[in-house]
Amino acid sequence: MSRQASTSKEQQKPPLFTHVFGSRKISLSSSVSPTIVLGGGGGEANQLKIARNHFSSSSSSSAAAVLISENADLLNEIFLRLPPKSLLRFQCVSKLWLSAISNPNFRRLHCRRFPTSSDADTSALFFIPNTASQAHFIALSEEDVKPIGTLSSGLSKFLDKGICHIHYCNGLFCLKSSVPIDQGEVIVYNPSTNIYRRIPDSKIAKYIKPEDIAINITYDPLISDHYKLVCVWRWIKPDRSVELQFVVYSSETRIWREIKDARLSSNEQFQFQSGVFCNRKLHWLKRINNGYGKQILCFDLDKERINLFAPSLPENNMSELLYFGESEGSLYAIVGSYHQDVLDVLELEKDYSNWILKFRIDLTPLHIMYPSMINIRLNHSLFYSFRIPCLLVSKKEIVISLADEVILCDMKNTTVKELANVQPVEPLPYPYERRRAVMFGWSHSFKFYETLACV
Repeated sequence: MSRQASTSKEQQKPPLFTHVFGSRKISLSSSVSPTIVLGGGGGEANQLKIARNHFSSSSSSSAAAVLISENADLLNEIFLRLPPKSLLRFQCVSKLWLSAISNPNFRRLHCRRFPTSSDADTSALFFIPNTASQAHFIALSEEDVKPIGTLSSGLSKFLDKGICHIHYCNGLFCLKSSVPIDQGEVIVYNPSTNIYRRIPDSKIAKYIKPEDIAINITYDPLISDHYKLVCVWRWIKPDRSVELQFVVYSSETRIWREIKDARLSSNEQFQFQSGVFCNRKLHWLKRINNGYGKQILCFDLDKERINLFAPSLPENNMSELLYFGESEGSLYAIVGSYHQDVLDVLELEKDYSNWILKFRIDLTPLHIMYPSMINIRLNHSLFYSFRIPCLLVSKKEIVISLADEVILCDMKNTTVKELANVQPVEPLPYPYERRRAVMFGWSHSFKFYETLACV
């Protein structure tokens, strides 16, 4: 059964990120002094004040309030037209509102009408490396800092208990405990509603070592109210060959099923802990020497089959993959050449045959403002001292994680917005004598959408 997570206050470590209020927007196409843009803020707070004071503003509004409060159908119709962010705030207006908004049937219907899976719905980025004991976040607007901070503290309570694997999809987190698999558990958690559900371990994978197992969550509110968990595990046969096997859990049936038609004999290493869900399919990149290759393993949720694709890149092989993810229903990669100060944003064709150049980013203006983001080696090749945790294609925005701060690059308006400063951490040991850079890439970063989805 689903449960409400504890909200008791516990001592937390200092936040890794400090939000930059009144974020600075810097033009990339002009040499004039940077312009300071003060955040407006207060939008949600104003809506909440209006909601609270609406019924007492006049005698006519009081009469309307009585009419609405006695008509549950009318109240639901109004709520169904509001975004999740507003409804989650409005739960505190009255017991009646709380009862209506927290009703499971209402929440399922709302998720169908208000599916949160687009770039416009992104309210924050969560940064959570495996085995982390605390969730770090950056809100994309000033008014979201406090509410997202509350959600982050709820997630951190689970991480503090020992989590070895984290996966995320459209507002829902899948957390796998770090204890041995035969004693462990999997938790599906919605930080927006602060409700979680314990998932029984798959009996099929009960005696497999934890490091041989990865669990990914898939949730598509446009298609179904229910989510699925895809468990991938490596089975070493008596002849020492390796077979990949897939087991699927459905929140609709509450059982695990072994997918016998989805087996693959392969010694290749894929990044199974960082699957990307797009168009009802999970995608994993092949790993090569601690990096990423150009092969993609795809698991079709509807057909329950696997396929291996090797789409060709438009550039030569001397490149580094800096990002792999989904945006607006398509798969994207960001590739940087070792010999050019540019990044290529590539879109994968629907048939997985080719990567198409979407647009190109000249790093020269950014390099001038942030010299530490690129180092030139003795052989004149480039070394990227930054990570790319997020790409918002519809807005042509890219979030870049530097050693000292996190910035958002608006390619459409050619501006840079400084989102947060990164707090200093312990220095590296001698002979480096410099502080350790904390940067997050795509595999440990999650575009967060607030959702009323049931778990």
